[in-house]
Parts: sequence; structure tokens; C-alpha cells
Amino acid sequence: MQISVDRDQLVQLLSDLVAIESINPSMKGAKNGEAIIGNYIFDYLKGLGLEILRQEALPGRSNIFGKLPGADSKRRLLFEGHLDTMPVEGMEIDPFHPRIEDGRL
Repeated sequence: MQISVDRDQLVQLLSDLVAIESINPSMKGAKNGEAIIGNYIFDYLKGLGLEILRQEALPGRSNIFGKLPGADSKRRLLFEGHLDTMPVEGMEIDPFHPRIEDGRL
């Protein structure tokens, strides 16, 4: 299986992720925690045809794994990231409104 993703798709994915409030639920200002962003990533990877695993670490706080089999089962490539973000109190911009400036999101 081969997956092809172009630049516009990557910009859209990153924009969608930035727009989802995912403040760590133990911190001030949290509303959704990681549940919504976890569901988004689950659905996105599933839409690419990957085998998906959801591992719930705490209620509403899941790790999402997507598996894309390769030609050599002895080799692996892992991308890892945090689903939660820090509080946004005091920010001068809308942190959940992605925008591109000078070619950067």
C-alpha cells in the first residue's frame, strides 16, 4: 500500500489540527482535552486506509496508532506527537484560528 499526500493536503491537515482546542484537561482553560483531536486523527488515518488502534490512557485521553505495512516487516518508521496543548490564556492572537504568514502556518 502506498499513500501520497501533497503539500495542500498537509497544510489543510495542520490547519485542522491547530483549530482544534486540545488543552490538557488538568490545566486552566481546558474545554475538550484531547478527545476531539484524537477522534480527528483516528478518522484521518482511517481515511488513508491505515490499520488504527486507540489506546485509552485515561478517560477521554487516548493514544492513536496508525499502521501502514511496508515491504520489510523488520523495519519501522514511527511518527509521534502530543495531542494536548498548553493553556492559551494571555495570547494576543486567536490560537485556534490557523493562518499562513510569510509561507508559515
